[in-house]
Amino acid sequence: NMRERLTMLENYPAEMRPFVEAILANQKDDAPVLIFADWLEENGWENAAASFRHYPWYARETYQYYHQKLPPQVPAAGV
Repeated sequence: NMRERLTMLENYPAEMRPFVEAILANQKDDAPVLIFADWLEENGWENAAASFRHYPWYARETYQYYHQKLPPQVPAAGV
């Protein structure tokens, strides 16, 4: 749902950045969205993962719209 996606963006972990950048760089390709959906599911975001799998275009639009709100890149833990 929209609230979960907004919370996800507000709590945007650095580990998500490569997925989001791939989605934004490949606007016509569902593969980055589906790969990100797998990661989301594995990391406790099951509802967002299901939404993105069923509506990959929605993930692209969501991240395009909120791209300016994302925090600056921070190295992931252990990098």
